[in-house]
Amino acid sequence: MQNLIVIIIFYQGINVLYGTICILDILSLMYYNFYMTELCKFFCIITFAILSPLYAHLCDNVFRQADKLIVKPEIYNIIVKDKATFKIFLQNNMDRAIAEIKLIAESPAFDFQIYPMKMSVPKEQRVYFEVTMIPKPNISSGNYPVTFRLVGGGREFKSFNLDVSGEAANRVQEKKETPMPENKSSPETQPSRKKESALLAVKKIFQPPKIDGRLMEECWKNAGVAGNFSCPGQGKPVYQTVGLFTYDASSLYLGFYCRDNEPEKISDKDRIEIQISPDPSGKTYYSIVITGDRKMTFKKFRSSGEVQDIQPANLVYGMYRGINAWMIEIGIPFSSIGTRTPESGETWLLKIIRTKSTGYIEESYWAMDASSYHQEKGFGQIVFAP
Repeated sequence: MQNLIVIIIFYQGINVLYGTICILDILSLMYYNFYMTELCKFFCIITFAILSPLYAHLCDNVFRQADKLIVKPEIYNIIVKDKATFKIFLQNNMDRAIAEIKLIAESPAFDFQIYPMKMSVPKEQRVYFEVTMIPKPNISSGNYPVTFRLVGGGREFKSFNLDVSGEAANRVQEKKETPMPENKSSPETQPSRKKESALLAVKKIFQPPKIDGRLMEECWKNAGVAGNFSCPGQGKPVYQTVGLFTYDASSLYLGFYCRDNEPEKISDKDRIEIQISPDPSGKTYYSIVITGDRKMTFKKFRSSGEVQDIQPANLVYGMYRGINAWMIEIGIPFSSIGTRTPESGETWLLKIIRTKSTGYIEESYWAMDASSYHQEKGFGQIVFAP
């Protein structure tokens, strides 16, 4: 009898043990499945986190699809004596919306009012900017080049110009380079067989400009033009600068047109620097810096490392702030940089550096040599013409 009881207890113990093992097995399986499920979720989250920025980068870069943004101005011919208001339509044929885009206008003859300042462009939708062009004071009646640029995300999105020359007027011309003011005498726009003629030519004048910063005088229309500024290692800047150069028997005259959406906000950190050397070796050069608060510094640099502050006699400059640009005019007497009136064909070294520090920050420069290449660490060249 005792043996039977022992056998029964043993059998029941085995059943309990088996049941316990089954329960534990079920629990372990559930835990395993739960663990694997959570593990899969974890890897999915990590994979998504890694790939999402890449996906966003490829999709958000609308500059890769610039050919699917259609631009159509409402009118093409602009007469300078009239105030003109018109629309520029944008048609977004991309596969997604453009988050932000801004229209920038450039012309030596007009000030601009553009509404809105910036906007988004929904997918497969048409929107427009309303542009009002106001002639600058003392501008003669006639046709002038007008340039528009679409920018967004800190880069140039697209650029085009209205052909208002009176020749083949009804079309929009897209281009890769930011245009310079129309100037038929500028050697930068005319290829030549002579190396010397590839340099920026500075023509002589007999009636000096009024130095007030407005760039309104007749002499600037035939001045040498320094355009297509470059950013160090980054290509073309968002906010372009145009330099103008001319001279008479006593002085060198420089004018600068600096694109800026908010010129009224520029400060002492916004500046134009002119580095100029009558010495072909460049061992001695002069630096003139004019800042947005209308202050100037003038220094002389020697190859030995010596720097000398100069108080130039009779050097004059003026600044003017327009609606979408600020301008500078400078008259530099040749005597203030230790030289005399240059002879025809004489070559000087020149570099222009613009620092934009208000709003969008960038630095650009002009230093073009005879090969039409910007010397980032050196000087460009100008040649004096009759």
